[in-house]
Amino acid sequence: MSNQHAPKPHCGTKPTPITTPEGHRPDLGALLKQLREWAGATRQEAADILGCTTSKIGDLENARSNPKPAEAERLLERYAVPAAQRAQIMAHVRQRPRRTPRGTHSNSAVPPQLRRIVEFEAQAVAACYYSNELIPAPLQTKSYAEALISCTESNTAKVANLASFQADRARLLHEPSGRSPLRYRCFLGEAVLHTKIGNDAVMLEQLTHLRALATNLPNLELHLVPFGLGSHVLLGFSPTLYYFRKPAPPQLFSEAPGYRFTRHHAETTRRAIAAFDQLAATAPNRRDTVAQLARQLSATVMPGQLPQHR
Repeated sequence: MSNQHAPKPHCGTKPTPITTPEGHRPDLGALLKQLREWAGATRQEAADILGCTTSKIGDLENARSNPKPAEAERLLERYAVPAAQRAQIMAHVRQRPRRTPRGTHSNSAVPPQLRRIVEFEAQAVAACYYSNELIPAPLQTKSYAEALISCTESNTAKVANLASFQADRARLLHEPSGRSPLRYRCFLGEAVLHTKIGNDAVMLEQLTHLRALATNLPNLELHLVPFGLGSHVLLGFSPTLYYFRKPAPPQLFSEAPGYRFTRHHAETTRRAIAAFDQLAATAPNRRDTVAQLARQLSATVMPGQLPQHR
C-alpha cells in the first residue's frame, strides 16, 4: 500500500460490527459512508482508491448503485475495517446486484428525488412520519393518491403512473420479499381528517383504509394529533425519519411540494428524534386513534352506510 492511501488515525465513534439476522441486509451505502468518515477519509480519497469520480462515491454511499466486490475490498482495506466485520460486509456485497432495482416504474413520470427517497425507504428497518395536512404515501389508497397528484399534474398518464408508484410503497408495511415489514410510526394532525382530497367517496375510502391499517398492522403505530395539543416542534414541518441497521445512522428528510426533498444534518436529526419521542408521549394512543377515526367515519357518511370493518 502506498503512503498516499495508508490508513489515517480513526476519528469519531467506531462503528459496531454489523448484525445480519436471516432475511435482513445492512444499509450498505450508509455503512460505507460511516466507515469512510470513521477512517478520516474524504470522498476524493475514496475516489482516488477506485480511480473514479467523487460522484460515483456519492452514488455508492447513497444507495444509487452498489460496488463491485473488488471495489468494496479496496475501500474496506483503506478504511482499516477489522477482518470479521469485513467478511460480513463482503458477503452482502457479493449478494447484491450492481444497480439498485428500479422496479416497473422506469419512465420520466417519476421524479428522481422521489425514487431516491423510496430507495432509502426500502433499506430502512423503521420510519417516523409527521404531517398536519396529508396522509403519507405508504398509507394512501390509490384514489387518494390520484386525487392528490392531480392537484399539480394534468397529464392523466403521469397521474396514473405516479399513483401506482406511490401505492407500491405500501408493500413495505406488509410482507416484503426477503425482509421483515417496515416498522412505521405515523403522526397525523387532526386537520388531515378534514382536508378534503378528491370527493367524499375518495375520503370515505381513505379513512376506512386508514382505520383498517391502524387496527390490523402490528408494525404500524398511528397517532392522530388533536388540535388541542397546541404547538410543537414538528408543526409546519413534514419530516420522515428513517432508521437503518447499526452502525448506519438515522437519516432525516423533509418534503416540499413537487417531490422536493431536503436531507438534514445530524444535529437536526437528533432534534427530530427527540420531537417524535415527545409526540409519542403526549398524542393519543392506538386505541384512541382508531376510535377517533370511527367517529370521523360516522360523521362522513349517512347512518347505515358506514362500510363494514374488515
